[in-house]
Amino acid sequence: MKKFIVPFYSIELWLGYKTKLSTIKRVLKADSVDDWSDSDGRTDYFEDDLSTLAVSFKSKDAGTIAHEAIHIKNIIYRRIGATLDLKNDEPEAYLVGWLVDTITTYLNSV
Repeated sequence: MKKFIVPFYSIELWLGYKTKLSTIKRVLKADSVDDWSDSDGRTDYFEDDLSTLAVSFKSKDAGTIAHEAIHIKNIIYRRIGATLDLKNDEPEAYLVGWLVDTITTYLNSV
């Protein structure tokens, strides 16, 4: 797994490809993390500490990347108490764009 810091939000974003569940548990300092072995991607975090996210991919396809980027964005928005603004969606668009670019670059490197 490789760590990235999400700009402006000070969130640790750990990205992995075909990451073992034990590695995700270690990154999150968690005793238990649900096993979602049947999915192409998974985003893990703890509701009481949204400062560290672990995302693992089994697939490198655009749909999976977009799917997990939306989960990450929503977790970050919950952490900062933001709501979606349909008349001013630039902050959301920039964040999702950064996430998709970062995830794609990482997955292309592994």
